[in-house]
Amino acid sequence: MKRTLTLFLYVVFNISVFMRAQLPLSDATWSLTQQDAFNTNTLSPQWITTYPWGAPVNNGDEYNSASNLLLTYSTGYLAIKCETVTPITYTAGPNSPYKYQSGVISSTWTAKYGYYEISAKLPVGMGYWPAFWIWGMGDTPYCWYNEIDIVENGGLVSSLGNQMGFNYWYYPSPVSPPCPALPSCPGGSVIPPGIDVGTNIANEHKYAVFWEPDRFTYFFDDSPVFSVDNDPAHVPSHSLSTIINFAIIPSNWLNPPDPNTVFPAYFQVNYFNLWQLTPDCSTVENICNFSAGSYTYAVKKSVTIGGSSCTSTINTGSNVSFWATDFVLLNEGTTINDNGSGSFLMRVTECPN
Repeated sequence: MKRTLTLFLYVVFNISVFMRAQLPLSDATWSLTQQDAFNTNTLSPQWITTYPWGAPVNNGDEYNSASNLLLTYSTGYLAIKCETVTPITYTAGPNSPYKYQSGVISSTWTAKYGYYEISAKLPVGMGYWPAFWIWGMGDTPYCWYNEIDIVENGGLVSSLGNQMGFNYWYYPSPVSPPCPALPSCPGGSVIPPGIDVGTNIANEHKYAVFWEPDRFTYFFDDSPVFSVDNDPAHVPSHSLSTIINFAIIPSNWLNPPDPNTVFPAYFQVNYFNLWQLTPDCSTVENICNFSAGSYTYAVKKSVTIGGSSCTSTINTGSNVSFWATDFVLLNEGTTINDNGSGSFLMRVTECPN
């Protein structure tokens, strides 16, 4: 059914108003700034095969090798293979000798804010620890540590087959340099319980986070499942690296692999996307007669549509979105038609720069 809404005065200061879900793919305010469809037989130069700090290990019970990153051109997947091996000695790691060999990719670039997304098939089994996360640390102007684990299914959560695990880490207050080395750096973490997504995660699903200057929101298959709102002490404010890896829970932690855990196992990633909002935060937009085709989509300082003697019609089929840092005002003479597929969004946010 067609629905029409004629507005005389509608101001949005700090909330979202929308008709139907609107994601980056259907919103011209976003740009696809990084992507990988994993549809070649060689890894893109935008990735390295260690963690961002240069090591082939982290906290897991596995040693990571480029040979375990399997790219299949015919299906367009990155399959990270985890397998048992003759123990590998790597004395710089916390769990040497390593009984498992797996893989990791980390971005050669860093980014701040945006919609980070993968489409993937997660391995299901006790002790598996696949993860898609963004991370960084530094000492300017003071020690800082930021991490958002977009999906991280470890141990028991990974064995259930219907859970999405996630968490985030932060410094609660500035720490003066010299900064302590990982993993002893001070800070805190928030680890919510895994969310029952009501479906089999061994099948392909989308996992994402929308990271803004003052909040971030987790998504499963395009639907929000958890958010951290208006909490600047816990929201990262530095450019971060992107990491995709398949770890194993160490034997001295809770819920490591048991006799029923199958090896080799695979964490299969179909694609990775990073969408970022286009900033134009100093522009004050005043439009009497709005045209979706000629509007420059970006995050403005303010947006005012309509007014006395103005006529503007906004159709949801045109996927119109208004983003601003101060306010969005739909004034008299503005009509919104909910006319089939598509969406309409008004959103006030901090400037994404």
